[in-house]
Formats: sequence, structure tokens, C-alpha cells
Amino acid sequence: MQSKVRPHKRGILFLLLVICFPASLYGANCTISDISIAFGGYDPVSPQTRDSSTTVQVTCSGSNETVTFDLLASAGMGTFSDRQASNTRSMLHYNLFLDASRTQIWGDGSNGTIILHDSLTITSTPVTKDYVIYGRIVARQQTATAGNYTDQITTTMRY
Repeated sequence: MQSKVRPHKRGILFLLLVICFPASLYGANCTISDISIAFGGYDPVSPQTRDSSTTVQVTCSGSNETVTFDLLASAGMGTFSDRQASNTRSMLHYNLFLDASRTQIWGDGSNGTIILHDSLTITSTPVTKDYVIYGRIVARQQTATAGNYTDQITTTMRY
């Protein structure tokens, strides 16, 4: 008789909460949307990373002008190279990126991180632009326990 061994799979939901600060300068008024990213279930014995993405919106209003801005993200509970989300029992390692290939870590420009830099031309009506933020949970985090994981990343807009 042949027996099969199956790894125990634990579902883990990941939710990222982000605090955003509006920015204002001269006649322009710009805001950043709240950002959250859900990774869904995570299998801690799987050799595959768990990827997800979300959108951040920048909306600017004011008189006819061009606003050049930077969006910076904090490291949260971990470091820029190893962000960490937690629940009451364990940590989950993840990161946030500005590119789909997940090579440009979104941060504040320090330690090799990239700042989202762009500009908007404001007309008589508010202008909104969407930016995709890519997330990845590292594979094979076998110490992860089932539950919801959170981290708080502060995004800052400067212009």
C-alpha cells in the first residue's frame, strides 16, 4: 500500500493599511487616496511567492499650472528591504514595488529605494492619475500562523 503525504495549508489574509497626508502648495491642492493591498490566502510551505497589486490615486486641483511631485513610502514595521506585517502570533515578510517585475522597491529614496516621481497639469477641474503599487509576500515562511496580518505604511507627497 502506498501512502501520500500532503503539506498542511494554512490560509492567511494580508491587509495593508496606509495613512496618507494631503499636500498643499500655492494655488494647488493635492491629495493621495488611501491604499490597501489584500494578498488573499497564503500557503507558508509553497515555493511560490504571493503577489498582489493595488492602485493609489493622486488628485490635484487649483488654477492652471503643472505640479511636479514625489510620493514617498515609509518602511513600516520592518526595513525597506524586508517590510514586515504582523498578527498577534507571528510576522510575515513582504515588500512593495513600483514595477510589475518587482525590482524597484517603493520607499523614500534611501537604501536603494525608489520614489514615485511624476507631474500633473491642472486645468479648471481636478485631475486624477492612478499609479499601480505591486506587492509580494516572500515564499516559504513556515513560521507564519493563520490569521490577518497588518502593517502601517505612511505615504507622503511632496511638491
